[in-house]
Amino acid sequence: MKTQNNIQDEIDEVLNLSNLVAKVKAPPFFKDRTMQSLFSENTIEHSSFFWFTPKFQMATLLVFIFLNVAAFIQYNTTNYNEQLDSFAERYGIYDTETLIQLN
Repeated sequence: MKTQNNIQDEIDEVLNLSNLVAKVKAPPFFKDRTMQSLFSENTIEHSSFFWFTPKFQMATLLVFIFLNVAAFIQYNTTNYNEQLDSFAERYGIYDTETLIQLN
């Protein structure tokens, strides 16, 4: 029975501590200023891609397009069949004596 009394005393002590809490006094118009700063349209959100602006995106896209066009033109100007034959001979896939070709 002593443990139940001790537990009840501890519960009463905790409940009595809640009476010691005083009301907090906030400055005038604190809520209004806080809500205004939270929902203002002038806030700038910083993310890890803040430097990736639309101008930079367009420049990057143009560079990729230019590189793809240059690679395509270079690919078409080289002789594909000669490169395929030399590749096959280098790795032993194509034997010039047996006339086996890769297509």
